[in-house]
Amino acid sequence: MKKATRCLVVDDDPISHFLCGHTLRKVFKKGEIKLFEEPKEALEFIKHETADTDEIFTILFLDINMPSMTGWDFLDQYKNLGEDIHKRFIVYILSSSSDYADKVKAESNPLVSGFFCKPLTKDHIHQFFFD
Repeated sequence: MKKATRCLVVDDDPISHFLCGHTLRKVFKKGEIKLFEEPKEALEFIKHETADTDEIFTILFLDINMPSMTGWDFLDQYKNLGEDIHKRFIVYILSSSSDYADKVKAESNPLVSGFFCKPLTKDHIHQFFFD
């Protein structure tokens, strides 16, 4: 697996932003961390900020339950961005949902590499930066 140079968190909850940001800064000291409360803003960032570079490899943590656009809706739009962008991202669902159907749906989506329950912990992300 490539080493990540950037992390994106897409989650509407300010407390999750605080916790994710804090945890990521402890582990991911040299990389860029971007937090998005609005999924549409994250999609625009992905389209425009990553279209011209192959050097940046990004881990994306995506919440499922957001009011303006669900994580599933986000993935429906993300899939249309193309393989040139997909190859530079690894997407993980990060959710407070304990619904087994959400885990199954995440596992069956080829764009999703895993499912984590909130909160994001050092154990969840340690492998991305140190393996």
